[in-house]
Amino acid sequence: MLIFFSYVPLVFSLDTYTLIITVVDGKDNPLSGAWVKVTTKYGENDTRSLFPKQTNASGVVEFTVQSIEPVANVTVGWQGVEAARETVDLSGSVTSVTIICGLNDLTVLATDGNDLPLRGANIELHWITDMPYTIKGLTDDQGLAVFPQMPCSNYLVLTY
Repeated sequence: MLIFFSYVPLVFSLDTYTLIITVVDGKDNPLSGAWVKVTTKYGENDTRSLFPKQTNASGVVEFTVQSIEPVANVTVGWQGVEAARETVDLSGSVTSVTIICGLNDLTVLATDGNDLPLRGANIELHWITDMPYTIKGLTDDQGLAVFPQMPCSNYLVLTY
């Protein structure tokens, strides 16, 4: 009795796509300098993430991706915080998509011990994600310092 075993490997066809991503904040302003990572399915149990790229001054970044499925998972990072995550259908050889991040302006009011506004006070915002972040600002005549395009996070606020 002769027994033959054969093994037929699974073969997947990788298609190549161009993905153009525009990243904006909650007010539709471009998010310049955001980190964007794209992950696609490379095999049955194999996903691949492309090295993250930063958006340009217009909030745009372009990737050439390969995938066995016409789908890409996009993650946007902003100041150490994940600002958005979306699944994108790769509808043709070139796909353009806009991703809106839930970022808003953060206004800090600095007052003295008598609840009077502190004019010209230095304000520091500190927060920690994978690494510590710090942003500095200066209060105006009403004691307000505005920090644009801030992610939702817990902040330590220092005034001096």
